[in-house]
Order: sequence, then C-alpha cells, then structure tokens
Amino acid sequence: MSPRCKSEISLYQRYLITVREISNLIRYSPKRLHLFSNKLDNSDEGVTLKPLCPTRWTAKTAGLEAVLKDYEVLTETQEEIDESTHDEYGMKAGGLLQSLEKFSTYFGVKLCHLLFSATEQVSSTLQRKDITLSEAL
Repeated sequence: MSPRCKSEISLYQRYLITVREISNLIRYSPKRLHLFSNKLDNSDEGVTLKPLCPTRWTAKTAGLEAVLKDYEVLTETQEEIDESTHDEYGMKAGGLLQSLEKFSTYFGVKLCHLLFSATEQVSSTLQRKDITLSEAL
C-alpha cells in the first residue's frame, strides 16, 4: 500500500474516531444524554445518536448521518459540557468542541458518510438472493 493511501485511510479513521467519541461521551452518561435530548427537542431536526460499530463498516452510515443532522446541537452540547463540567469529561468535551468547530471535521464526516452510504448500498445489492452475475457486474 502506498504511503498516500495509508495517510488517507488514517484521515478517515480520525473522523470516525471523533464521531465515536462524541457519541460515547453523550450516550454513556444519563446526565449528558438528557442535556443532549433537551437541546434536540428544541431544534427543528433531530435524530438520536447511533453507535458506530467498529467492525461492521456498512453499519456506520446511520451513525454518521445522525451526527451530520445534529451537528449544531452536538456542538452546543459539547460547549455546555465543557463549561459546566470540570473533570476529565469536561476536558474531553472541550477537545471535541474544538474539533467540531473546524470545517475539516464537518467535511471529513460528510465525506465518510458519502463513502459508507455508497458502500452500504453496494453491499446490500450484492447480497440479494435474486441477483445475477450480470447484474452484479
């Protein structure tokens, strides 16, 4: 594998790790989940955060889509956790907030979503019971 491919793979990996950390930080604490849910109820759009399965690549689409739809609410939630919590989770939220405020993070998550949604579509098509070889090609 060329060095360029390795660096591009690690770039996607970084965005997936960021999404997983955001989801875990909120979902694994009832207090933080309640804060996020309240902010989500007050927004126009909202989807509950989905876990990112580390092994099932095609199952990542729903998690990425939820983060994209709730990007603003997630940013507000991270900001509030950062300001109100003075422990390791507050520090983690502060770091995630800095990441969320960068255009490159939004762009990377969007790119991952496009990649994984196409992969998921191809995977489900190729796994159909009634597909023929000519249709697959």
